[in-house]
Formats: sequence, structure tokens, C-alpha cells
Amino acid sequence: MRPCHAVLSAACPLPAVWWCCAVCVSLSTCQSVNLSLSLSHMISCLSVDPFVLISMAKRQQQQQQQQQQRKEQVPVDLGKGSHHRRGNPAPHDHTIHACGYELRVFSVAGVATTVRVTQPERKFSLLFDLGILPLWATNIQHVFISHCHTDHVGSLISHCRASSLGGKAPTYYVPAHATELLQDLKEGFDTLDGKSGDDSPPPLKIVPVQPGQAIMVKGFKILPFATHHRVPSLGYLVYRQVPPTVPMEYRHLAPRAIAELRQQGAFGEPQWIPDLCYMGDCIIDSLAVEPDIARARLLLCEATYLSPELCSYLETAQHERVVLMHFSRRSVPRRQAPFWCLCNPPVLKPAVALEAHFILPLTGMDSTRLFDFYSANYPQSGSRQRQDMAPYLQGMTPHRPSCLIAPGSNSKETCVTFAASRSLASPIVQALVDLASAWPILDQNNLRGGTVLDLTLSAKLEDVVTTFESLLQPARRQSQAASQTESATEMAARGKASWRPLGFVCALFLLILGTTRACICDVSDYGARDDNKSISTHAIQTAIEACSRCPEGGHVLLRPLDKGIYLTGSLFLKSNIIFEVTAGVRLLGTANKSTVHWPQIYRRNAGVLELSRAALLNAGTCLTFHSTNQTGDQCAEWSRYSNITITGAGTIDGNGFSGWYLPPYLNGSFTNRPMLIAPMWVDGLYLSDLTLTDPAFWTVAPAFCKNVHIHDLRIITSGPNTDGVDPDSCQNVLVERCYISTGDDCIAIKSGRGPQALAINMPTANVTIRHVPQRVGRDYDATAIGSYALCRGQIRTDCTTGHGISIGSEMSGGIYDVLFDNLTLSGTTNGVRVKTCMGRGGSVRNVTYRNMVIDSVDTAVLINQDYNSVTCVGDALPNFSDILVQNVIANNVKMAFELECLQDNSCAGLRFENVTVTAFQNASKCAHVQPEIGPNVSPVPCTTA
Repeated sequence: MRPCHAVLSAACPLPAVWWCCAVCVSLSTCQSVNLSLSLSHMISCLSVDPFVLISMAKRQQQQQQQQQQRKEQVPVDLGKGSHHRRGNPAPHDHTIHACGYELRVFSVAGVATTVRVTQPERKFSLLFDLGILPLWATNIQHVFISHCHTDHVGSLISHCRASSLGGKAPTYYVPAHATELLQDLKEGFDTLDGKSGDDSPPPLKIVPVQPGQAIMVKGFKILPFATHHRVPSLGYLVYRQVPPTVPMEYRHLAPRAIAELRQQGAFGEPQWIPDLCYMGDCIIDSLAVEPDIARARLLLCEATYLSPELCSYLETAQHERVVLMHFSRRSVPRRQAPFWCLCNPPVLKPAVALEAHFILPLTGMDSTRLFDFYSANYPQSGSRQRQDMAPYLQGMTPHRPSCLIAPGSNSKETCVTFAASRSLASPIVQALVDLASAWPILDQNNLRGGTVLDLTLSAKLEDVVTTFESLLQPARRQSQAASQTESATEMAARGKASWRPLGFVCALFLLILGTTRACICDVSDYGARDDNKSISTHAIQTAIEACSRCPEGGHVLLRPLDKGIYLTGSLFLKSNIIFEVTAGVRLLGTANKSTVHWPQIYRRNAGVLELSRAALLNAGTCLTFHSTNQTGDQCAEWSRYSNITITGAGTIDGNGFSGWYLPPYLNGSFTNRPMLIAPMWVDGLYLSDLTLTDPAFWTVAPAFCKNVHIHDLRIITSGPNTDGVDPDSCQNVLVERCYISTGDDCIAIKSGRGPQALAINMPTANVTIRHVPQRVGRDYDATAIGSYALCRGQIRTDCTTGHGISIGSEMSGGIYDVLFDNLTLSGTTNGVRVKTCMGRGGSVRNVTYRNMVIDSVDTAVLINQDYNSVTCVGDALPNFSDILVQNVIANNVKMAFELECLQDNSCAGLRFENVTVTAFQNASKCAHVQPEIGPNVSPVPCTTA
């Protein structure tokens, strides 16, 4: 387990400013980004040569000093709503903007907690708890109390008095047991104020609240739930109502007619979506008491002791944003407890290239000083925490910089972060610029216009720069010759001393890239807009085409500039492309269902090659068709691609609830609905780190691909047929460390269906689906599939909801050599599942399920050759052989084993070893099968053939 202090110091990076909590960054900064592209992108933002930048630095420094002097002569700005007097520090409860809400948070453990939540567009506002009463908390009419500890209700009476001055009595929603106690408290204060009898103010307007009792406020539904605390305690879920989308066939009607149809329920019922969750004070186990907690977009969570359990939860959290608050002054440096920290989960994204990542408030800190820094700032951590840090420090060399400082005009320090990387085997110092960290710095310093980013170097870094400068001379001369400008010659004459502050960055850039400059295609430069209004399909596709023409490959970049939501239709990727959706960006499928945005293409769709809607992200299309009808593939020539990467800390959203789940798109064949990511004929496909949600059909469905690596995805779907990962006729596939919650199969391995797939005869083979056992730190081993060096991390592949992890039912092309290892399935329909039917033909051979935990499913092990949820035609007999189920624990199931084959010889070599099923209703249901029973199998299936 990575130390929680190290994780959170990466989350809110500057301990020196934690008390004011003015700087909070995305936790996706723990994410590894390609070194050369990230560095080149940073340097490409500098529109003038570093010589010019540094020559301007003195002038900018003088201007900043003058501005600072003028500021010191101006009285202190109290800020809007401040309750501080002139001359005192301004309050540090800055507004948080997250998921459409505005939050004001004051929360320090043992001191006070008050949280204001507003939604300006809906004129919705409420308070959670009232431990302190700043001005921004007055005149809020709906107050929800989690529990009655003093630091959460200490200012309730003051709030009531302050609000009553405006003639409005607020409503307090409190745990039912505390109603009389709070009324007594109020009467006690009335007595102290000399207001009793007829002069006594009216009693508090209190609504006693029980878990599960829904409360409506301004069109939002608030649902209390019980949490675990020393006293009776509640958390609160805030739901927003999403109206049903008007289907396309009704949109020609007049607004009044549409409104009448909506009232009649013609478009379906509105849905309540969990939007925000406030946990109050509770132990980490409370996050599991209510299923909708995990679905909430925004989580407000106490982090009193920075527990490792909290870090583990955030590693696989589905939330778009998490506000960590209620920090204890004993668990962070003295006088530096923040009021809150806005995060972008998961806290820790595993990455093969990432060996260590620390964001530090010192310049040039190296590994020899890192232990001293950690001990000085976290004296309570003890030797255990020091030991836990050791794996992250292995391979770090002395004088390796952890951070370059960019001081702002008001003395706040911001870091351009470097992560030490051991995976790039080289005797020289290597560094990794994290793009998610670099962009805010570049934007903050307005680098688009070529202004100066002040970077200061310590003496140790000066030594590093000097070492690199001798390597720069050939590249510098070639750069000057290529530019052929008089200014370049003049800048070169100034000598190396004038550009040392950027020397380290430039040195790494030129050292690694040589004289080749990578191609960065920011979609905003091609006209794409993230305003959630403009459809940017053409602009993004133009950026893809531009990057595909770069000799060394290109990096298509989507980053947040406005609202962070890029609307798009179908996009088509090319070879040697990195398609990155950065933190804070949502690539959203347009609700416009015209074939202009979602064209019909020839692709593998639910096991059949046919004309179907293109996916949101595609690769591989049919160039020419056969002139005559063929038995199998009708395409005579396919476009084939290689080395495509789809990555980032952002979200790709198929917008499935925009009407794709309604007629006519849901009716008939599956051709009417687009998949989310469906590349074909790609050799070298890599998907990582993204959140994928609400596809109209399957989520990730590569077909006819080789060397596929899918890892660290969060897939969250709920619509019909929204499978998670479905490799179809693919070879050398690795899926690991993914969280998958779907409306259908979490993972389904396929190879086509019917006579067409039998004619094509392309199997799916050499597939591994796994998470690696938990361990501290990172450990790289020689295990490989294809060309992948696999990283043993601490994040698992989880499947929750949906049908589980399956093989089939489309398996006519054959499925061979599959390993399911170290998986957790909870709340799914099935655990182990192999499914097909008569007419599919094909064979499933050499499949192993091992080291699995299955909980609360209908059927623990389901082997079924008579899958009847689809219409099967033909007489081709499928064949299963050599299926091993080993080291599986299942609990709380309806059926332990359901094994149904079509003939006595169609399921051969089915074997169970160390399989234990407990709390089951039925032991087994079998037909035409007699499995081999190894040691420690309970209950024993199919005791009678």
C-alpha cells in the first residue's frame, strides 16, 4: 500500500500552503504520460526560443516586484462574504466548483464542520452541519445535520437567530433521536438571553429524519442513510431528476403536444440519478452501506486520519470528484490542516513506467533528502511509513530534481512536477513531465503568448544542467540552421549562461528526442470547442488526420478549456496515434442520431459483419467490397492499423440515455446503436486509465485485433446490452486492473457467430483477464503476453452488477487458451460462465478460471450449451474441452453449479479443484455432463449423470 501521506501530498501538493488550501490539483498527476511527447508538448507551448524567454525574465521580475509593492500599500481585501475584520487574514474557505455545484467548506476535525452546497441554475442551496457560522452559511433555509457532536451543531442556534432576522425560519433535518435534545438546547439559550415565557422565540423548525426517508428540496431528492460513528449518525445522498429524452420520431410535434405526451408517460418515467453524497463523520466501512454512494458523481468525505482504507477505496472509486475534508491536525504537519482538498479519483493510477512520484515544495530535492523531508513534516508516521516509502525510492539517483518552482506574483509556489522513472533504462538522469500537472502551470502563466515562466534552479540542478549542455551543441546548431533567421543567430551568440533556468527541461527534451520533434495535435487548435454545445466531430477528426501524417506518430490531445465537454459523433483513429482525454474532459457522444454524425459502416457487430452504426471511436474500415456475394467476409480490402493508444484521466461518455435505449433504436437487430470503442484490424491496441460510461451498446469491443492491452479502466454502464470488454476474434489480449459495472456482461470473449464466422474462421486466442495480487509498491517481473512487460500492482479487476465474466455466446470462430486469474465478482448474475447454443459451432478449449472470489450471484458456475436468450439456427454443434475451475470461493448464491451440455461428448475435460460454494439454495443442475472432481470441492456437482 502506498503511504497515504505520500498519496495526499501528491493530491494537494504544497504542504507550505495546505493551511490556506489555495492549491488543489487533480490526483491523476500520479499517472504516467509518455515522456517524449509530454516534454515536447511543454516546449512546443513556448512560442519563442528559451534565450528570448530568459532575456525577458529580469524585466518581468521587476514588474512583479513593483506590483507586489503596490499591493502592500492597498488595505487588505476582505473578500465577498468575509466575516474577518480589516487587517486580519482573509478566510480560506474558497469556493469549490465541481460537477455543477458550488461548495463552500470549513471542516477541521475536532474544531468545526460546515458545508454549503448550491446549484445556481436551479436556485438550490442547503447546508450540511453547522459547527461554525460564517456569513456564507446564513440565510440558508434547509440544513441537514449528520450527527449531534458539538463540532457539527455548535452554531445551530446562532444560525437560527441570524436567519430569523430576515423573517424566515430555517428547517433543520436531524437524526430522529436528537429532536428533543436540540429543542432543549434552544430553550436553554433562550433562558440565557432572558427570553422566556411569552417573549420566547418559537421552537426550532425540526424535521426528524430516519434512514431511507426521502426529502424533496427545490426539485432535488435528499435520501438519508445510516453511517457508522460513535453516536447515531446519518449521511445524505442528493439525487437529481433526469427527464426522459424525447425520441426522434416525436420531435416534429409542437412543444405543447410533446408536453402532453410527456405527462402521459409516453417517453418513460424520469430517473433519479445520485449526484452528490455527504458522508459526515464515519469510518470507511460506511461507504458500502448504500449502493448509490458509489454512483454519486461528487463525494464529500471525511479524511480525519488519512487511513490506508480510504486510499484503497479511492483507487477504484467511480466518482468524478471527491472532496476530502475534516482533516485532523495530528495527521498532517502542524498548523497545516487544510479545510478541504478537491481530488479527481482514482488517487493512484498504476502505470508500468511510474516508479515514484512526489510533489515537493522544495527545489532540487533528491532521494537522499526525501526521507528527512518526510520525517520532518510527518513526525507521527514512524518507521513503518518510512519502510513503505522504500519501494518508491528505489532507482532514484542523487541530484534528480523532484520539482521546478514557478513562483507567482503573490508568493504562492507551483510545481512543474517530475516523476522518477526506472523503466527507461539509461545511465543518465531521466525525468517524466506529467501533462496533467504541466497544463495548469502553462495556462496560469499565460505561456500561449510567449510570456515568461520563471523557473529557478538550485545549485544541484545547475550541476545537472552543466552536464547536459555539452550534449546540446549539435542539436542547437541544427536548430539554428533549420530556422535560418537572424534572430536565431543573435540568440545563439548570447551564450549558454543566459538560458540555464530552462536548460534542464530543454536538455531532457533534446536528449530524448534528438533532432526529431514529436507531433502534438491539440484539438482546440483545429476548432474543437468544449462548451457542451458545439459538435466538434470534424475538428477532432481533422486533428487525428494531421497527427497521422507525422513521421514519428502523433499525440491527439483533448484538454479542458471551457466546460470540458466535447460533443462528437463517430471518430476514426489511425496508426501511431496517442488519443488522450485529459483530466477534466468528457468526450460526449452527440444526442443527434443522424447518420451524418453516426454513419453506417461495415463492421463486426454482435458477432456478425454487417452494416451498422459506427462506434464513437473506430479504427479499421472496409475499403472495397467483393463484387459478388461471399459466404464469409464481404469486404475485399480492409484498412489496417497499428500502435493505437487511447488513454487519459478523463471520461468518454456514449450518452446512451439520450434515447438510444428507446424504440426504434432498441428494437430489432443491434445495428441501430453505436458501440463506444470498437477498433478493427489493429496490431498493437492500448487502452488505459479512462472512465468509460453509458455507451449505447457494447463499451470496448475490439475485433480482428492483435496485441491488445487494456488496463486501469473504470467502466460504468447500466443500459441494456452494455457489455464492458468484448474481444472478438482477437489474439494476444491482456485485460487487467479494471473496475467494471455494467448492464450486461462485464467481460465476454467472443469469436463471431453463425455460418459467416465459421467461414472466416478467425479465433480468439491467448487471452488473460486478471488482476495481480495486492502488494506494497511496484514489482516488475518477466511475465509477458505478446510483447507486454506486466506490472504487478495493487489494483484489481472487479466486476459488479451485470451478467459477470463470460465466454460466448458468439464463439463460432473458436476460443482457445484463456486464463481468468485473480478476479472479484460481486452482485453479478453469474460467476464463471461459458455460454453458446446449437448452430453456433466452433469450440472452446484450454480455459482456466482460478483464484476467484464470487459473492451474491445467481449462479456460481454456469456452463451452458443451450443458451436460449437468443434465437439459434442451424445444426453446427459447439464443443467445450479442457475447462479448469480452480481455487474459487463463492458465497450467497442461488445455484452452485449449472452444467448443461447438448450431448454427452460435447463437454469433455471439465474439471473442478478447490472450489467451495457456501450459503447456496441449490447444489447443481446438470445435463449430458460428468465433470472431473478434484480435491476440496463442495458441494460436489452432478453426483448423478
